[in-house]
Amino acid sequence: MSTTTKPPKPKRRWYQFSLLTLLVVVTLSCVPLAWIGWRMQRARENRHRVAEALKEVVDMQKLGGWVESEYEKRRPPTWLEEKFDDPGDADDPVSVLKVTGLKFGANATDADLELLKHLLHIQTLKIGESRYSNVVTLPEPWKPQNDVTDAGLEHLKRMKNLRELWLGDTKVTETGVKKFQQALPNCTIYTEGPDGIAELRD
Repeated sequence: MSTTTKPPKPKRRWYQFSLLTLLVVVTLSCVPLAWIGWRMQRARENRHRVAEALKEVVDMQKLGGWVESEYEKRRPPTWLEEKFDDPGDADDPVSVLKVTGLKFGANATDADLELLKHLLHIQTLKIGESRYSNVVTLPEPWKPQNDVTDAGLEHLKRMKNLRELWLGDTKVTETGVKKFQQALPNCTIYTEGPDGIAELRD
């Protein structure tokens, strides 16, 4: 009686790739991952830029300033911007925060004005309280209540939309005011000294 022996089943072998093929596959896999990482980083940077603008407004409010602001929508967000929570690049934002009016109380400084140099939409800026609004008898001798000087006005020269600047109780000189007026000829400047409020316009 003869017996038939079945041949053993061949072992399953995994697919084999050459080293070059493996490098190509890994490289192609890294490209979309790298792009996603870059896109996420870009969105983070744009969100940080928007947060810094909001922080400047909050800082001004902490300084005792009155702030008038609004968001201006420039365009609808793209599909990618919605997916990555991206407010848009600085040169093409979805919306912008516009500070149109600002008022500082007493004790304003040149450093406070430096915070404003990027807020280019401001149209009205008031620094200091008027001594002539509710005071009948003026204190003598007259002494400025704010430490804003001519150097502080230098920070404001980029504000091409500024139309009114009120300088109440500051250390700004007449020379500083005239130089600022030359830089922003469309801005009306109101200065206050011991003789009252004066309007300067070229």
